[in-house]
This record gives sequence, structure tokens and C-alpha cells, in this order.
Amino acid sequence: MKQQIRSLQKEDLDYLLSWRNDKKIRSHMIQSNKITKKEHYNWYNNCLIDKNKLLFVYEEDNRPCGFVQFDKNENDKTAEWGFYKKPDAQNGVGFRMGLCAIDTIKNMENINKIVGKVLVSNNASINFHKKLGFKVNKTESNINIICFEILLI
Repeated sequence: MKQQIRSLQKEDLDYLLSWRNDKKIRSHMIQSNKITKKEHYNWYNNCLIDKNKLLFVYEEDNRPCGFVQFDKNENDKTAEWGFYKKPDAQNGVGFRMGLCAIDTIKNMENINKIVGKVLVSNNASINFHKKLGFKVNKTESNINIICFEILLI
């Protein structure tokens, strides 16, 4: 199976919006509101001019299966990531996407650490981060978020 991470393109936006607004996907997001097409396109256009945002589509056999975003902080060489897989993706896609995304950021950017924030109710994402080697950094109990991190050096 061919796996790759490629830059998000404008042509990806419509299906990405449908994934992002899927009820199952939104239920595990910190920002769980449905977004409009206009908001989605505005977000994309703003990301294009922000050199600290990296947007990727994960593909298996040239078929889009997931989305990964990194928000870089060059001062401390960290990147916070966010991601979701296609709502009907097969089991294992998320883990493969995570490995591929970590390898990509490690090889292309001056980043020493990836940070991820997960809702305490999202057991699948908690286990996903642990399986990838992330460690709990802190828990923000007032907003029910667990912060994970993984060192890349």
C-alpha cells in the first residue's frame, strides 16, 4: 500500500469540509460546531498566508483518507497538531496517518516536539497518542483537555 502526506490543495476543500462537519468527527473536536463553506474557505485562505500553518492530506493508494494540520511555534521549536480521518475510513488508517505525519514533520521542519490536545472523553484519541509514543504533559481540568507531547530528537 502506498502511503503519503501531501500539501492540502484548494481542490480538497469540499470533501474536507464534509469530513470536518460529520457528526462523528465533530463530537471529538474541541471546536465542535458545524462550519459553513464560507468559513472553511476563509480559514484556508488565512492559512495560506500564515507560514506557521502546515496543512496536509493523508493518502493511501492515492485516495484521500485523512487531514493533518501543524501549527508551528518557531520560538520553542514545537508544533501543535490536529487531525481527523475520513469518517468511513478503515481501522488502522488513523495510526498509519499519525506515523506518516510525524515522519513528515520530523524530516521537513525544524521541530523538536509535537503537542496534541485531546478531550478527556475521547478515549480513541488518548489511546492513539499513547500508541504513537506521546506522553501526557498536563491536564487542563477546567476545560477537560489532556495535553500530550512527543519529542522528535
